[in-house]
Amino acid sequence: MTTSPSVPAVDAPARQASLTDYVLYFLRLGTFGFGGAIAGAAFVLGRRAIVDLPTAMIFLCTFTILRTTKKVVDPILIVLAGIAGLILSSAR
Repeated sequence: MTTSPSVPAVDAPARQASLTDYVLYFLRLGTFGFGGAIAGAAFVLGRRAIVDLPTAMIFLCTFTILRTTKKVVDPILIVLAGIAGLILSSAR
């Protein structure tokens, strides 16, 4: 009787999971399991938050920066978006 390579033999001992196995499982769960929920929440919140032209301009600039650059320090991006918001709100 032959077994397929993906099915372990009946008498094979179970391998003890290591800490690395648990960490990798947790990371995969966070990436695949919660990624859709986070993307959905970001879509709903963004649709309700982007309601005027200045906010849409800040969003497009921020999105472009995040897509084109490899490494951006988040606090700097937040401060720049805040400054842009202050400038656009004072120009009204």
